[in-house]
Amino acid sequence: MISANRGLLARNMLTHTKTIVYKTVYPQSTSILRSGEYTLLKSPLETFIYDLNFSEPAVETIDKLSRHRATWLVDEQSIPERLPFMLCNRGFETDLKATGMLGFASECRLAGPSDKITVRKINRSCSNSIETCRRIYKRTIPVSATQVDKVEEFIRKADSRFSFYLASYNGQPAGFSSLFVHRDKQQTPAAYLFCATVSPTWQRKGVATELVRARLDDALSMNIDTLVSVVKTHSPSERIMRNAGFSALANFTFFHKPQNPITDK
Repeated sequence: MISANRGLLARNMLTHTKTIVYKTVYPQSTSILRSGEYTLLKSPLETFIYDLNFSEPAVETIDKLSRHRATWLVDEQSIPERLPFMLCNRGFETDLKATGMLGFASECRLAGPSDKITVRKINRSCSNSIETCRRIYKRTIPVSATQVDKVEEFIRKADSRFSFYLASYNGQPAGFSSLFVHRDKQQTPAAYLFCATVSPTWQRKGVATELVRARLDDALSMNIDTLVSVVKTHSPSERIMRNAGFSALANFTFFHKPQNPITDK
């Protein structure tokens, strides 16, 4: 799975996971359109454009895609310099900048565990644990009630490739996170660390570090050494990953078109 262009590893894990999530919670209404220049993932929750392969982006193609209120994933290393300008000229704004990170579970090192923090894998038959994750997500991430509901639905419906973890600080629910395992006969098995969320009350107390540790340990127990994550650039998550021994694979920019309160009703 690791190729000469390692940035593809981070992008592919991100987009593959996102596709599975949407197809799980919207099985009848999620579709994928692939062309030689892009891939478009469409679901009721989001339209997502990625796998950009423009040697020189055609104005007509960008105009056509710009009609979608979509999120664009732009790999800063592999797209023409003028594509971001073309998007901005069509009303798109930078949503966030992210860094793809690569680590190896056998080599990662974290500071000693805190005796105040416990992390356990969620039993998806336990409604109380899932409801706790839902509350943490709702308090931490500025998303709609529908998106919060879909997070809960996905935890319940996700297949065995996904694991979910709940962290407590002095017995109080403090954060949760997810792990996706990708196995392919033709590729090196890899695990994708994503959706780490810590309640504001318990941030900067080592909770996120313990959630990383739990997923590293689980990956090792499954004989998976290659680890990938995509985190907000210059965030505490990136710092934790770098301190653990992860290195940067690629830089990404997400573009979106903000709603117009007059025309988008």
